Amino acid sequence: RSSPRGSMPARRHEDPRTPRGKASPKAKPRLRNLLKRRQEKRGERLDAARKVTQALSPHDRDVLQRVFSLNAHTKEDVLHGIEVQRAVLEAGLVGNDAPERRLVAWASKPPAAWQEEGVSFEEFAGKIVPACRQALVQARQEKMQKALASAPREWTGRIQRSRLFEAARLVLPIDFPETGEEVEEMSPPSAVLFEIVKHFSEGDGFSVSAFAVDLQKLSEEWYRTLAEQRREIQQEMDLDEETFIMVGMELQHLDAIFYRVSDGKGYLDREEAEKLFEELGVVPHSLMQKRKTLGFLNEQHRYDFSSFVKLVDRIRWLILSQEDQQLYSSFLRMATETSKSVHAATRRAMRRIKLSTLAKCLDDAETGGALQQHLEKELNQEADLQEDEESEQLINYNQLVTLLTEAAVLPEQSGSSTIRRRRLVGREVMPYVKAMATLERILQDVDPSSRQLFTYLEMRLVLQRLREFGRVESRNVEEKHIKDMGFTTEQIQELRALFSKLDPHGTGLLSEVQVELALQSLGVHFPHEASPGVAFHIFDFDLSGSIDFLEFLHMMVMARRQEGPFKPLETPGVTSLSKLERCDLLLLLTVMRVPLSRVDGMMDVRLVQEVAEMLNVGVDQELTPVIGGRNMHVLLRYAEKRLVSERF
Repeated sequence: RSSPRGSMPARRHEDPRTPRGKASPKAKPRLRNLLKRRQEKRGERLDAARKVTQALSPHDRDVLQRVFSLNAHTKEDVLHGIEVQRAVLEAGLVGNDAPERRLVAWASKPPAAWQEEGVSFEEFAGKIVPACRQALVQARQEKMQKALASAPREWTGRIQRSRLFEAARLVLPIDFPETGEEVEEMSPPSAVLFEIVKHFSEGDGFSVSAFAVDLQKLSEEWYRTLAEQRREIQQEMDLDEETFIMVGMELQHLDAIFYRVSDGKGYLDREEAEKLFEELGVVPHSLMQKRKTLGFLNEQHRYDFSSFVKLVDRIRWLILSQEDQQLYSSFLRMATETSKSVHAATRRAMRRIKLSTLAKCLDDAETGGALQQHLEKELNQEADLQEDEESEQLINYNQLVTLLTEAAVLPEQSGSSTIRRRRLVGREVMPYVKAMATLERILQDVDPSSRQLFTYLEMRLVLQRLREFGRVESRNVEEKHIKDMGFTTEQIQELRALFSKLDPHGTGLLSEVQVELALQSLGVHFPHEASPGVAFHIFDFDLSGSIDFLEFLHMMVMARRQEGPFKPLETPGVTSLSKLERCDLLLLLTVMRVPLSRVDGMMDVRLVQEVAEMLNVGVDQELTPVIGGRNMHVLLRYAEKRLVSERF
């Protein structure tokens, strides 16, 4: 009934809205029922996860409990957010490449219903860890199936042991130690791998899935050992958890350098800190950066490991603040290409890891469909980056590797010139496998969710850390070779002082003119006027147009022994072109006005043929009747006469 005019409205016509923040009376029962159902489902999940946890061996349960406790910082009994992923990685569930890292990142992300209350130990050990393990096993099983599909079998039907080793290398950590010929000489992880391969190569009824499971256990044990070593360093150096997380995967790397420079004292004075920063490669270039760095160093007189690590981080970001216009231009060029293909690349990545399989790994069949929709929603959000303004300033993983290779911090996977130079003087360059393993560990800190998309600042950080690692690696190689060369400490100090004098900008490199000045100041005799150029070309291992200190020392060793490009031209023994050394062939080409850049990277056999054609002699022909002698001096005069006769 309508109320009389002017009177208060009837109750049923009152405004049904309730004050903000309070539920209406009708909504309260529904909310209570929703919370009750959520608690019941959580209880069911906990019961299922508790059964899985109880089925674990005491050793595995203790390991996971220790990992869980070390990463539960918000509350002691649950993990929140990124803590779950850190705990998964510390448990040994680490991806070896970009797709696997992305797989672990998604598998270790708890459902939205868990994020509010946190992940308990039972859910971590009984749900998250098995999901990550199953997802990795399935991905690695597919890799090995493709590799073993065409593998030849013995007459008994068994797969050859060498092919099993090759398949295992596809799924094990990239820096996993090599297996030798004798089990007694192998490292413990290599010996375990040898026994696994031996078991599957000799047994009947080979199963790829069982092989993948055993290799997964070995991989987890390997990564857990590395994580335990980092925790031991944290305890020994008394690092707080915040600093430990900030350092990440480079903790062992920094600890080894700190221990060597400090001579085991446990602290650094200012001079030692400056020396360590120089060895690490964390050295500012501009005058303003150097002043700020000196200000940082003046803040303390002694540096323990914790303060040293924080200082490294401050100076590193100071260096990254300096713009590199050429690098930024290359980044923008690649970022423009990326913005057009982010959506398609993200879709392809998801197809590779099989979203439906991953959803089943993460939860039971009842909620698998809802979880799949949740992951598809996340995928679509990532794919929409192409419509975002920031997508114009992102590069993908492959472009990052290309850019790092162009910046000379990653070696090329293969190269005849590098192999030839390594064979020439026995110098070891940073292996491609070790460089890629270092890159993957850096990306675990820089790109923990494995989006495989990088901003300019993230790319600069990866570049800087790889440069630091490469500098330390070259220092270690340098010390090893210096020890083998037989130089005294005083001689090394004198040569390093001369090198630094000719390198005023501190680049660590000398040009061809600077090298010739250095050799002249040391009183080195050149057999021929073209010998300095030939020597520089031989010792410029990376073809950069400059040589570093180690290459300079190799040159000094040959000059001291009068070998290679420094041997006297009157030395007898010239019988045929095929018996000449590479430096002799290059000297001949230089005399005949052939640019050395034309023959760069050419193998010795092809080089001999090139010289034989220009001199009009056979490769193995006896030279004495042709040139009238048996030394390089006579051969060079013959080449000069040949050049003059061709001109006229």
